[in-house]
Amino acid sequence: AEKTGYPAEMLELDMALDTDLGIDSIKRVEILSALQERLPQAPVIKPEHFGVLHKLRDIAAFLAGTSDGRPESGRSATGASELLGSTQQFARPNQDQPVDTDGSLQTLSASLERSILRVAPLTNASARPLLRLQPGALIWIASEDEALSGALVQRLRMRGYFPRCLPVAELCRQERPALLGALVIVANRQPEDEAFLQHALFGLQHVGPALRAAGSQGGALFVTVSRLDGAFGLVDLDAGRDPFDGGLAGLAKTVGQEWPDVHCKALDLADDFADSDQAAAALVEEMFCSGPVEVGLARGRQSTLERLVQPWKTGTTTPFQPGEVIVLSGGARGVTAEVAVALARAFRPTLILLGRTPEPAPEPDWLAALTSENEIKRELGNRANGSASLKWVSEQYRLVSAHREIRRTLARIQDTGARVLYRAVDIRDATAVKALLTTVCQQLGAPIRGIIHGAGVLADARIEDKTVEQFERVYTTKVAGLQALLRAVDPNELRVLVLFSSLSARFGRAGQVDYAIANEVLNKLAHQQARRLPHCRVVSVNWGPWDGGMVNPALKKIFAQEGLSLIPLEAGANYLVEELRSAPGDAVEVVVLANGAATAKERASPLPSSGRSSV
Repeated sequence: AEKTGYPAEMLELDMALDTDLGIDSIKRVEILSALQERLPQAPVIKPEHFGVLHKLRDIAAFLAGTSDGRPESGRSATGASELLGSTQQFARPNQDQPVDTDGSLQTLSASLERSILRVAPLTNASARPLLRLQPGALIWIASEDEALSGALVQRLRMRGYFPRCLPVAELCRQERPALLGALVIVANRQPEDEAFLQHALFGLQHVGPALRAAGSQGGALFVTVSRLDGAFGLVDLDAGRDPFDGGLAGLAKTVGQEWPDVHCKALDLADDFADSDQAAAALVEEMFCSGPVEVGLARGRQSTLERLVQPWKTGTTTPFQPGEVIVLSGGARGVTAEVAVALARAFRPTLILLGRTPEPAPEPDWLAALTSENEIKRELGNRANGSASLKWVSEQYRLVSAHREIRRTLARIQDTGARVLYRAVDIRDATAVKALLTTVCQQLGAPIRGIIHGAGVLADARIEDKTVEQFERVYTTKVAGLQALLRAVDPNELRVLVLFSSLSARFGRAGQVDYAIANEVLNKLAHQQARRLPHCRVVSVNWGPWDGGMVNPALKKIFAQEGLSLIPLEAGANYLVEELRSAPGDAVEVVVLANGAATAKERASPLPSSGRSSV
């Protein structure tokens, strides 16, 4: 009652925290942490319990010692501790020699670490230990490429296995075997789309129990094969080919985090092999080798991806003149709000902020006088004459809070002398986005010079619990949102294109398979657009978690216990300003971490979902 503002007499033990009370996972962490402090003799509430204590009765039983808080039906919970899965396949990145920096860049260097991705030759490939499945193991090859699939079948039979080919879309319709030694998902040479990635994820979900069972009895493989350029799009990506199959790497890396008994490989196959048999030989040889998860295969060449830390350098370009138009998706709150303020201070542009929250109207006098969460919720309930559910009250409070934050952001931007407009739109709706931006540009009499695509939603759930609705919402916000923005602008007028990606894509993250897939697609689309728009500075930033937005003191405490550093809001926003001063053609895919976030066993760090991304 104290933490939510609900009267104690209205709370019932069988109320669910989310569906009945509208309590998101961030507030849940705050409540459970406060309970732990007040009841120090009660069983310790660990991060892995957060995902399974759904009702007030569950919490009471756990604190009373009559429940162990473990998930039902043998499923494992996705808690903060587990979600901070290590990414052991990546060594500490190489360091460039330091260079002189001015004071502001020295401040950024003290707070953040910027690294770029580069392709590195895979050395000592023949010395890597080999992986073996049980003799006669069943292997499914999911692909529509008949020539390559047929060649894979022959190669796998030579090793004593029993391969079977089927279309990716048919995976979910198959009777699941008791044991499946390997699942190999191969993209086509022709561009894939969202449906392919959806079939891949939910096909894997369907056969997952058979894979995991085989893994616990002697070994199992999950292998994805994209068809970009043999270097994950970093070397010779065809600008005319949509690189959606690049999302397969996000799938494989997340499976590796969630299912440790299944060995995972994300392979990218070039199109320069003499024939399908040569390509199949390279694939089979690599899929049974230990070593990096991500391996690129081209004729006579094996490579992997590594991070190279680059020191901060003073940019030489001024991407925007005062008054020029920049569009930011992701709303006027949290991370994107801080970025908008930093852009306003640096360039004095005209900012168009696009978000899901309805545009705020002036508050009535009775509401304007209230400040605390408890006061606002209590008055909302009173004015509904007792007819409102607690969930409705919580939703209305969140809307009030969001509107207030939007107003504060707009005021901060206006105080810099920049012009700002906030508009509500579904970023996934290409028609609505184009109509809105066309109207705004006509009113302003100016083209759009910059796009910063920061919109994103989270729907955390383990692979076995993921739903189609969750995948579509998470994926389309990132990918369809970017496509909608690009279709709404004149590409010849665009000088800057920034995409907000995530460590979920770079390293994989338990509970966020859809987010990892979507952001990996975003990374590859950035490489595509950089080739299409050589005059434009294109960059996809794989952010670590930020210290702001939905990170409250309770979450900070948990992250500190896990040794995870958070990106300071101001430092992250100022970094992006400096990144935009780089010339077109600079690094396309970058990783930004808070200093101290990467250890010898680099960690990916998800934030529990409140339905809004903190990146």
